[in-house]
Order: sequence, then C-alpha cells, then structure tokens
Amino acid sequence: MIFGKLKLSQTSGLLTCLLAVTLLNGCTIPHSGPSFSDIRKSGDQGNKSPIPLVIVDSAVTDILNGSVEHSTFYDAFGNVKPDVYRVNYGDSVELYIWESAPALLFGSRGFDVEDFTVTSQKLPTQVVEEDGKISVPFVGMISVVGKTVRQVEKDILAALGNKANNPQVLVQITNRPAAQITVIGDVNSSKNIFLTPKGENILDAIALSAGVTQSFNKIMLSLSRNGRTVNMPLERVIQNPEQNIYLNAKDVLVVMYQPWSYTMMGASGKNQEFNFEATGINLIEALARAGGINDSMADPRGVFVFRFEDQKVYDSLLELSSDSAERSSADIEKMSEVSDVNRKTVTAQNKRPVIYQVDFEQPESFFRSQNFMIKNGDVIFVASASGYELSKFLRMLGLIVNPALSWGNTINRMTD
Repeated sequence: MIFGKLKLSQTSGLLTCLLAVTLLNGCTIPHSGPSFSDIRKSGDQGNKSPIPLVIVDSAVTDILNGSVEHSTFYDAFGNVKPDVYRVNYGDSVELYIWESAPALLFGSRGFDVEDFTVTSQKLPTQVVEEDGKISVPFVGMISVVGKTVRQVEKDILAALGNKANNPQVLVQITNRPAAQITVIGDVNSSKNIFLTPKGENILDAIALSAGVTQSFNKIMLSLSRNGRTVNMPLERVIQNPEQNIYLNAKDVLVVMYQPWSYTMMGASGKNQEFNFEATGINLIEALARAGGINDSMADPRGVFVFRFEDQKVYDSLLELSSDSAERSSADIEKMSEVSDVNRKTVTAQNKRPVIYQVDFEQPESFFRSQNFMIKNGDVIFVASASGYELSKFLRMLGLIVNPALSWGNTINRMTD
C-alpha cells in the first residue's frame, strides 16, 4: 500500500505544507465587518476618503446636540388659558327671549291684566355672516362679532327695553368654527375639537380623540401655532405637567408614531436591530441594550457609529476639524478635497455620510458617550481586537492540524 511507505518524518513535512497553505490563506478568515485599522484608514484624510472619520469629543457632542431643537411646549408657547370667547364670523347663534306678563311683543294671546304667565320665545339659529350681525325681531340687525356672549345679551336687552315688558335674553353659541383645534395622526379618531370655556390642554385633546393607536413611549407630538412648530415626546408631556399646556384656537396637534431603531453589529453582546423610545437614548444606553462590548472579542478603541448627517452639521464638523490645532495646513487642504468628494456621496434627502469613533480605553469617553445621542437609522459597529483575529486563525488552524495529526498517526500505526 502507498500509505505504508509514509513515515513520521514525511508526516511532519505534510503538516508543514498544510501550515504554509493555511498561513498564505490567512487573509480569508471570516469577519463580522471591517477591522479597526480598515475603518481608520477609510477615514484617513490622506486617502481622500469620501466618508470622514470624526473622533467624538466634547466639541463634537456640542455640535450634534446644538443642531437639535430643544424647545419645549412651555418654553415656546407658554401656558396661558385662552381669553373669554368672543363671537366670530361663521358662528351659529341661538336666542332665547322671555317676556313678563302681560307680554307686549312675544305673547300668543290678547292682553289680559290678570295674566301673569311668562312668555318665552326661541328664535331660529342664525349664522354670523360677513357683515358680523344677527337679526333680532322688533330690533333689527345687531353687531355681534368681537363681543362676548354677555355683551351681546346686554345689547339686545337695551334694544328691547322700551318695546317689551321686562324682557330677559339668553344667547348661546352652538357652533364655533373659529374656536377649534385640529388633532390628526396616530389617534383613534382624528377630528376638529371645539374649545370650551373650561380650556382644553394637550392631553384633553388626545383623550377627546379616543387616545393614541400605539404605545405612548413611541409617540412624538408636534404642535403648530402661529407659524411655529415644536416637537416633544408624549411620554415627556405625561411626566412633566408643565408641558401639558392649554391649546388655543387654530392650533394643530399632530400625533406621530415613531418606530425609531438602530442596528448593532460586530463584537457586541447581540447583533440585531433595537427599537428605542421617542425620548431618545445615548450611546452608552444603546451599547447596554446590546449586551455591551464583548471583552473577549472587541477592541475598546474601535466603537464606531455610521450615520447620515444634515449638510449644516456636516459642514460644522469639517470646520471643527479645520480649526483643530493638531492639523497642519496640508491636512486642512486634504480635508477640503475630501469634502468635495463627499458632496457626491449623498442620500436623496441631501444627507452626508459620517463615521464617528469612540475610544473606550479613555475614561472620559464614558462621559462623552452619555451626551452622544443615537438617531434613527444609526449603525453601531464594534471592531474586533487583533488578538481575537489571531485566536480565530489558530482555531481554524486546529481544525486542519488535528485531523492531519490523527491521519499521520493512523498511517504510522499501519506501517509499524
């Protein structure tokens, strides 16, 4: 048999060949993503990469947090209860008039000095048209726009004073299109809501719309008033009663379900997509939800966040890099060239790709990361340590060497 002529020395030579082949093919070791050095080289301005690498520090977090609208409902609009309602164009008005006996104008029977019955009369509903007036029998047209209900009653009583016997007047506004708010979005019943003298606040409006259709901690509220719009999470409004402000006429409240998420990849506890609340989470919280950094696999220097930024934020980051004292004039020139290339690497929403790096070997990074807020669609990648890549190589090598040794031992036993 040919195997019978194979000696131990020849088996050792075979193992050497297998080792050489394995070493030559070491570059084909499976990866969960780019290595730490690959990403650093990609973001190196000297390579004129279209995607800059930004080291996260306090100046970077200031730029990112400064680009976010931090106004609250209370800060933007205050919490003033609407003024007493005044009659407006398009309102529907109902009049009730009472006259003591003997009724002179609204009585249904002839005059009788012994008749002490109080006569009442409900007039047909009238809509306040563009002249701002309503019609009152035996009085004529009376201006009502801009007046309170009590002022309208007083004017009608004064006009009837010399014509009716001790008249009494009640005015009701049954439809007030100018005193309504609009609630739309992810509520069970989008509608126009008429404001009452009580005053309706934000949570009242949501309740009158039959509540939200999704979990409250994933709902964002958008309130528009007088050309200004402010967004706040519903959860924050519930937790802080100060933000549950009174609504004013013509306010538009949009209730938006925000299924925000980020994706975790690389040497972390879990590789998957994670949802987060409308109140937002920071980088430390995002890593914790994924089981943290795997200490047996990860390079703590290589935590990267891949994100598309608005043009304004992107330009601010480039300006910060240019102003850095650590950069030479040549570096700044290369940075400008990278910027020109990057302008061609944009999304349909005119956003620019940026890679952020956080070095968790530096203790202060744990503080900075608490100010680095995660955005919807972010990809967080934890690079593997070079030592872990070596251990993977050795494990793969063991899969080849162990069967080869077993095979060699079998051949030697056959030849003995």
